[in-house]
Amino acid sequence: MVASDAGAMFLKAVDGSGEYKDKNYIANKILDVIKDVGAQNVVQVIIDNAPVCKAAGSIVEGVHPHIFWKPCVVHTLNLALKNICDPKNTESNEAAYSECSWISKVVDDAQLIRNFIINHSMRLSMSQQFVNLKLLAVVETRFASTIIMLKRLRVVKQGLLSMVIDEQWISYRDDDKHRAIFVKDTISNDSWWEKVDYVLSFTSPIYDMLRACDTNQPTLHLVYEKWDSMIEQVKLTIFQHENKELNQHSSFYDVVYSILIDIWTKSNTPLHCLAHSLNPRYYCEQWLEGAPNRVTLDMDNDICMERNKCLRSYFPIAKERLEAYAEIAKFASVNGELAQYDCSQHRWDLEHRDWWVMNKYSNSSHNKKKMMVVQEVSRKLVEAP
Repeated sequence: MVASDAGAMFLKAVDGSGEYKDKNYIANKILDVIKDVGAQNVVQVIIDNAPVCKAAGSIVEGVHPHIFWKPCVVHTLNLALKNICDPKNTESNEAAYSECSWISKVVDDAQLIRNFIINHSMRLSMSQQFVNLKLLAVVETRFASTIIMLKRLRVVKQGLLSMVIDEQWISYRDDDKHRAIFVKDTISNDSWWEKVDYVLSFTSPIYDMLRACDTNQPTLHLVYEKWDSMIEQVKLTIFQHENKELNQHSSFYDVVYSILIDIWTKSNTPLHCLAHSLNPRYYCEQWLEGAPNRVTLDMDNDICMERNKCLRSYFPIAKERLEAYAEIAKFASVNGELAQYDCSQHRWDLEHRDWWVMNKYSNSSHNKKKMMVVQEVSRKLVEAP
């Protein structure tokens, strides 16, 4: 598949039956497509984040230094939700299991309730009298399947409560009476629903970011900031629930934070930082004041270092790279042609792409050449998925 600002397009399918799919096999297939499309038109390669895929991505980057490998953001967020909601009980994962195993119990109870109702015609018929939405059997391969299931149960809570206290449920004789009693007791348990609400509340920022990135619209230039904002919102929700100040300690948040940071570290690339640093909105007072601890991008060492890695790949010739640095500095400090009132004023008001389109440099041949340094890179980044 190839994706751009114009949408997604199917290119071709490859029959890999009987092939040993090592890093070289995968890389060669990708390189063949890059050759067909034209390397100058490719910004990044998005594939799975399995070790063999990461190794294949490194081969592609070695052949085309300006093309970056990047794991799918949505898939990465889904893995984070899975690690939080269903932590593995291993020696290396003791802290996460200790703090998050209660979530697994809530999810297991929810799955039992759903399956108990939908897997029997009589109980299903009974539920349809009280619940106006189906209890969807969400497949595990779908992103955020656990959260989708809990959200649906929460929406139909009142219908489920009405069902289990109705005479039909009480008089119904089922072979599995113990499970029927468990389902009724769980649905009637306010404490259990409070746990469901808590899971949905602190995972809501993760789920919202997943939904925002699972789209045909370009989001590369938004991902870095979305991760920061998402983690801040998760922290705020957890600390509010625990009635703690933000400067206090929360062992549960520490585990959730470590999971999110570990996933982000594996998926973050220099390309995210370059795209982030070329977004005009992130230089505005409105953005800086929108959340605590935000600083201008020139004060963020991590962003600057990763951004410069990108520029070294885009501009291997030292003279051209120096021009790029100068143009980036001009853009960040609103100097030169960009010092005009409208250029600065519209940084917050216009979308990233629209701002770059509206604020082109003058038409002199010298400035046209310099314009390509930053503007062409920004155009490609904002069109990337």
